[in-house]
Amino acid sequence: MPGFEPSEALIVCERALRQLFAHAFAEKYGPDWLGRVAQPDRIVAWRERREEELRRRTRKGALEVPERHELAYAEFHDLLRIAEKHWEPLAPALGKRAQTLPLLRRFESLRNTVAHSRQLLSFEADLLSGIAGEVGNRVTIYMTTQDPSGEHYPRIDA
Repeated sequence: MPGFEPSEALIVCERALRQLFAHAFAEKYGPDWLGRVAQPDRIVAWRERREEELRRRTRKGALEVPERHELAYAEFHDLLRIAEKHWEPLAPALGKRAQTLPLLRRFESLRNTVAHSRQLLSFEADLLSGIAGEVGNRVTIYMTTQDPSGEHYPRIDA
């Protein structure tokens, strides 16, 4: 069974992490969780990126920019830094830090190659796909357990 194409793997992994962060950190720290896990200068930079994109896209005809939350504008290394410092709320979804963080670091080492349209070797593409699948699956399973009514949490990756 084929895995994710490299560009799809980036989307799956990063969206899953952002969604997990928003849920897990809000549960732990409350509605102002972003200020507890991220440096103020990073939050300002993300807001500036969001506002710039909003100005650029709405001027060219987009009625709405779907990503409103600052974390959507964080770079992967920002996400990784947050995870490293605040693992405990993420552990129920991502498992042991010693097992998952090395995977995320390896993912990071490959992501810029893909993001800048450079070719990966076949084993690197498989690795990227596998890590994205693992993270996406863990987050989906975890999020399914979070609905008080017991409803399933669907995720459509492809």
